[in-house]
Amino acid sequence: NHVSVSAIAKLKDETAVTLKGTLLKHLNEDNYEFSDGTGVILLDIDDDLWQGKPISAKTPVTIIGEIDIDYKPTKRVEVDVDQVQF
Repeated sequence: NHVSVSAIAKLKDETAVTLKGTLLKHLNEDNYEFSDGTGVILLDIDDDLWQGKPISAKTPVTIIGEIDIDYKPTKRVEVDVDQVQF
């Protein structure tokens, strides 16, 4: 289910998504900012998914995961990543 970042806002919690784009920056721990040119989304990527590969802001990646929406304290949408393809 390949989607654009801009379309994620219309999707339901736990919807499976595939995104293609680049990582903008590492925020903290497992949190990264990602963009495909249509918008920016927060990704939650576990360390072991990197398979030891160096990642920079210009590395094109395909992200497979599911939408994770939190409503407290405010609505926040991110993608919980299951797989990173290089």
